[in-house]
Amino acid sequence: MNLETETFSFRNKMILNLLALTFAGVTYGLIALGWGYNEMSACFFVLGLVYGTIAGFSFNQTTEVYIEGFKEMVFAALIIGLANGVSIILKDGMVIDSIVYGLFGPLEQLPATASAVLMMGSHAIIHFPMPSTSGHAILTMPILSPLADLIGLSRQVCVLAYQYSAIMMDLIVPTNGATMAVIALAGINYKNWIQFIIKPVLIMLAIGAIAIVVAIQIGYH
Repeated sequence: MNLETETFSFRNKMILNLLALTFAGVTYGLIALGWGYNEMSACFFVLGLVYGTIAGFSFNQTTEVYIEGFKEMVFAALIIGLANGVSIILKDGMVIDSIVYGLFGPLEQLPATASAVLMMGSHAIIHFPMPSTSGHAILTMPILSPLADLIGLSRQVCVLAYQYSAIMMDLIVPTNGATMAVIALAGINYKNWIQFIIKPVLIMLAIGAIAIVVAIQIGYH
């Protein structure tokens, strides 16, 4: 079996080197200069124009390539906007607050181990309307910290319940703009994605629940 191989041309090497330099510059800007999305976008926009010049494209050809790339991103951007829109409506409408109190309030009546495991389930439900992990933590931890003290759970176990659940739910919640954008760009139907990923997610959640029970038994704090 004969394999056809191609060597890097000088242009290929220039493009790869420029990409590495751009990433290095953007990383420095983010860490040392406080750059945001605007600065990063500008860097990669200029990089694309330089690439077109190196590749020997005319300005019109470079523009056409840019447009083709934008076409692939439009649907992903729309999905991100819709997903974030749902979260904003639920948050600003104070709907999430009612959900949080309704889910976590009854836990104080249960044994510590059962409460800790059910915290994972409550976090999983909350992650649908609040897919932001930081926003999720800010919303729930002021309630869960005193609740954990009340029922005899360490706050570290409380954090474990949040981490295990929120991180795994990031893979399936349709309100997570990043996840929806990635599967949209990959051309994967959400239904097919759920059928593929739901079993691994459930297995990892079960492992997380076992880890929480073990943490309580060994007095993790």
